[in-house]
Order: sequence, then C-alpha cells, then structure tokens
Amino acid sequence: MGLLACVAGFVNAVFIVVLIFPVSHLSGSIANLSINAITRNLWEFAVIALILLGFLCGAAGAGSVLGHAERTNGVRRGLVLVLEAALLIAAIFAPNLGLQAFLAATACGMQNGVTSNYRGMAVRTTHLTGTVTDLGVMLGRSRHHGLDWRQVAMHVQTVALFIVGGLLGAIGGTTLGHWALLIPAAVCTAAGISAIVSERWRGSAG
Repeated sequence: MGLLACVAGFVNAVFIVVLIFPVSHLSGSIANLSINAITRNLWEFAVIALILLGFLCGAAGAGSVLGHAERTNGVRRGLVLVLEAALLIAAIFAPNLGLQAFLAATACGMQNGVTSNYRGMAVRTTHLTGTVTDLGVMLGRSRHHGLDWRQVAMHVQTVALFIVGGLLGAIGGTTLGHWALLIPAAVCTAAGISAIVSERWRGSAG
C-alpha cells in the first residue's frame, strides 16, 4: 500500500507542476469549485468538475471490478491497478487539459477504491486527511487502549511515501512534463501483474 501512496503523491505533484490542478484529493478542489461558481470562472469550474466526476467514476469502477468476492481479490485488485496504469497513459495523450485531468482523477479514484479495505483497514492512499486523522485518534486513545502498532506503521508509511512520491513527482514533472506519468503507470502495471500472478500461483498451489 505504501508503494501506491508514493504513486498517488507522484501523480498529484506532476499535475500540480504541469497542469496546475491536483487530482488525487477533492476537499480543496470542491472548495475551489464553489469559489469559481461565485466568480464565474467557468473554465476552472469545468476542469474541477471533471476531476470530481473522474474520481467518482474511478472509485465506482474499482468497486464494480472488486465486488465482494474474496477468493479472486488478488486478481481483481491487480486488474484495477492495470486499468489505473492504462488511464495514466491515456492522460498523457489526451488532447486537452480537461480530459487529462478527468483521466488522471479516474485513475486516482480507482486506486483509492482498491485500497479502501486493505486487510480490514480503510487505507486511503491518494490523500492524507483521513490517514492523519486516524493516526491522531490512535495516539489519543493509546493511553486507554494501547496502540495497534501494525496500523500505526501502515499509516505512518502511507504519509511518508506520499511525501516521497510528491518530491519525485515534482522532479519528474519539472524535467519530463506530463511524460513523467509513464513512471507511475509502469509501477501500477508491475504491481497489478504481480498481484494477478501471485493469486494465480496460490490458486494452483492450493
């Protein structure tokens, strides 16, 4: 999951550097949507609306692929990651900013959907508000209930690797422009294929 947080930080940084708009989280974007509605900045309003719609479509797509099946979860998670990679590649070649933002946000929504119930934990890899909140609540409750160090480590790793991804994405976006998206696309492809092969191997071994 930490690797996917790094991917999300990378993608978000590339879009902020190259295309101005963040695509991996929505709270600030929705606030800007409201501002643009009042100031009648219709172009930015439309782009942010496409980001919101894309993220929603991506999460819905992930939910549709994953379903509730336990036995094939590895295969289905892998398929979602491969689809995410395809969306990132498509964003590179999209003819305009609105479509680029929509495709990248869809990829991020897919990723967030696939990690939303990882080993019984709600792990959000494309934004950190919920992660930092959960971490703070865990620390606050620790004086009464102790700490689940596995969950603490997972959340700290998510935050740290999102930051690392952001740093790498800023460098990639500055030097390679939108072509830098090929890097997270390659990572998602490798992770997806690995998940599919691993699940198939376990199935054949069983």
